[in-house]
Amino acid sequence: MEWGMTTLQVVIDLFPGIKVISVGKKAKSACRKLRIKTIGHLNHPRRADIFRKQFDDLFNKR
Repeated sequence: MEWGMTTLQVVIDLFPGIKVISVGKKAKSACRKLRIKTIGHLNHPRRADIFRKQFDDLFNKR
């Protein structure tokens, strides 16, 4: 997890202004710890039914 958080911070630094969506609880937690503002959160895709609805709601693809 620590390596992933370091990598996430590097990506954020490389792409200022990038819009971030967290996927899964660990990603949501990492964004909070790093104080990265997200435009949304999606449950892990293993719950395809919930993931698809959240994805559609977030991106207005109905």
